[in-house]
Amino acid sequence: MIFYSILVGIGLLCLFLARRNNTDLKTHFLQKQTSSNIPALEAINLASLHKMKLWKKILRALMPAIEMLGQRSGLKITGFIVVMIAVGVYTNDILLKIHTLWLPMLFPIIGCLWAWSWLLKKRRHEFEQNFPDALNIMMSAITAGESIMQSISYVGRTLNNKVGHEFKDMGERLKLGEPPEQVFNRACRHYPYPAFLFFVVTIRANMSRGGQLKAVMARLIRVLVDSRTLEKRKTH
Repeated sequence: MIFYSILVGIGLLCLFLARRNNTDLKTHFLQKQTSSNIPALEAINLASLHKMKLWKKILRALMPAIEMLGQRSGLKITGFIVVMIAVGVYTNDILLKIHTLWLPMLFPIIGCLWAWSWLLKKRRHEFEQNFPDALNIMMSAITAGESIMQSISYVGRTLNNKVGHEFKDMGERLKLGEPPEQVFNRACRHYPYPAFLFFVVTIRANMSRGGQLKAVMARLIRVLVDSRTLEKRKTH
C-alpha cells in the first residue's frame, strides 16, 4: 500500500512540474534577462550542465515525452500509473495467484518506460511530417520579401501544430529582443534532430554573414519532402 501511495505521489509531482513548466512567455523571458553578455551566459550554461543534479537530468529527459501529452499531462501520467498498478495487481492476485509485490511493481515501471519510448518516437515522426511544411511556409514568406524574424513568426501564425508552436515561440522571443543564439539553442534542445540542427545552422550563418538562404532552404526542403514521401511508400 505504501508503494502505491509513492507511485501516486510521483504522478502528482509530475502534474506539479508540468504546470510549473507552462509559465508565461514574457514573464519567463524577463526573469532570464541578465546584464552579462552572451559568451559569458553560454559559459555559465555549459558549466551548469556538468553540475546538474540527477533529478534535473531525468526531468530534462522526460520533458519531451511529457510535452507530447498536452494539457493535464500530470493527470494523464497519474491515471496511466494507476491503471498499470491495477493491471499488475489483477495479474498477480487473480490470474497468476502468486501474491508477490514484484509484479505490481514491474508493471508500472515497464509501462512507463514503454510509454516514454513510444511518445519520443511519435514526437520525432510528427516533426518529420510537419517540418517540411514549416520550411515551405517560411520559404514563401522570405520569397515575398519578409525578413528571417518575420518569416519565423509567420510560420508560427500559420502552422497549427507542435512545430508551428515552436516557430511561434522563437518568433515571439526574437521580437522581445532575446539574443538569437539563446532562442535557437533553446529550440535545438526541444528538437535535437539533424534536419532542425542544419536549419538552425543555416539561419544563424545567414543572419551573421548573409548568403544564399533561399537556395540552401530549397535543397533542404527537397531532401525532407523526398524522405517523407519514401517513408509513406514504406508504410503503405
